[in-house]
Amino acid sequence: MVTEGGPYLQMAVLCEKVHVDPDGSASILRVTDQVAIRGDGPNGNWSLAKRVITLSLALSFNPGTSRARHTVRVRPSDEGAVAPDRELDLDFSGAHRSGNFVLPLELEITSDGLYWFDVYLDDSLVTRVPLHVRLEGLRLQA
Repeated sequence: MVTEGGPYLQMAVLCEKVHVDPDGSASILRVTDQVAIRGDGPNGNWSLAKRVITLSLALSFNPGTSRARHTVRVRPSDEGAVAPDRELDLDFSGAHRSGNFVLPLELEITSDGLYWFDVYLDDSLVTRVPLHVRLEGLRLQA
């Protein structure tokens, strides 16, 4: 939902790493929307244990004409949540009006498929970020 005057979402991407320079500019490395995980059992087979993958969610907001405080919330949208909800304060009321965030995510993966991360600004959905997980291996083993 776009609000009159802002703030506006500039970027929402999953990536492997974000490097932030002293001047506040950011370099986003290895942007992705898919991950392939190889089985860890004999011959590459999958065991039933959870797998944890580490990514970062990079978010950037432009204030537009907003000079207020806002809340940004990131929530996994699937029932088998792979990460907890996260809340961030977005404050455009001061002299420094940057809205850049890097959320490190440790995702517990139990099955392959499509996972979504919903991004809210003040309880309004502003975007959804997808992650497709492929489990590579021969077969599932107990």
